Amino acid sequence: MKKIIVHIGMHKTGSTSLQQFLVRNRAWVKEKGWIYPVAGCPPIAPGGQHNLVWQLIDYTKASNSNASGKFVSQDFNGYWEIIAKEQRNKTSGWDDFFMEVSGCDENILISSENFSLPYFQPSLLYKKLREYDVKIILCIRQKQDWQRSMYFQEVKNGNYHGAFNSFVKDNKIIEWSDFDFLINKYKKVFGENNVDILSLDDIDQSSNLIIEFLERIGIVADRKMIQNDIRVNISPSEKMINLMRILNFSLLRSTSSRRKIRVVNLYRRYLRNGGLIDRLVQRVPNLLP
Repeated sequence: MKKIIVHIGMHKTGSTSLQQFLVRNRAWVKEKGWIYPVAGCPPIAPGGQHNLVWQLIDYTKASNSNASGKFVSQDFNGYWEIIAKEQRNKTSGWDDFFMEVSGCDENILISSENFSLPYFQPSLLYKKLREYDVKIILCIRQKQDWQRSMYFQEVKNGNYHGAFNSFVKDNKIIEWSDFDFLINKYKKVFGENNVDILSLDDIDQSSNLIIEFLERIGIVADRKMIQNDIRVNISPSEKMINLMRILNFSLLRSTSSRRKIRVVNLYRRYLRNGGLIDRLVQRVPNLLP
C-alpha cells in the first residue's frame, strides 16, 4: 500500500517555509522517493495543497465541535474563507490529485495548515485517502507565542482591529489553541500510532523545522544545503500591526468581501517588512496601546 504523509500545520508553525522549500525542491524530493503534488495548490497560495481542504469544507455552517462537545461557530467571512469559497471550484482539486499520483512509484507528501482548522473533520480526509497508508504530522509551538502570532495574522488578514488581550478574550482563539483536542481528533480517525507530533520548542537550535520534518519521513538531509535554502517569514512589527488595526477599524468593519480582499492585498504589497511605510512607521510613537 502506497504511503501518504499529510502535514496539517498548525498555522504559524513554519508551514509556509516548509511548503516553499518543497515546491522549490520538488525534483530533489522526488529523487528521495517522495512526490509533492502540484494538484490542489491554488495560484494565490501555491505552496500547499490547500484546495484539497477547501473542497471538503461546508462553508455554510459550523462543521465540528470543540472539546466540550459544543459546536465551533464560524462566520466564514475572513480573508482566507472568502478566497476559499471563490477558488475551490476554479483550482485543481481531488480529481486532479488522484490523476497526478496514480501510477507513480513514489510515496506522497501533502501539506496544508488548513487541515488543522477547528471546524475541519478529519473523517472527510480519511474517506478520500482510505486506500492509502496515511500518517499525519502536526507541528505545534508554545501556546502563548502561537496565540500572539495568530493575532498578528488575523490583523494582517483584515479580520480584527482590537488589542491582543481582547482578541484572546473575545475571539475563538482559545478553541483554536486546544492542541490536545486537535491531536486526539486525528488519532481517533487515523489511529494512535499514525499521528506524529513535532514541537518547535523541542527542536535544537542547530536544526530547523525543515530538517526535522525531512528526517521524520526518512530523508537524510544535507543540513548546509537546506539552511542555505530557507526563506524566513518575518512577522510585522508591533507598530505596523497597530497601523493595520487602525486601517481595519476604519475600512473593514462593514464592507464587501471584494473590498476586504483588495485592502488586504494592499497590506501585503505596501505594508511589508522593511518597506518604505514600515521604515516610516518605526520613527513615530505607538498610536495604540
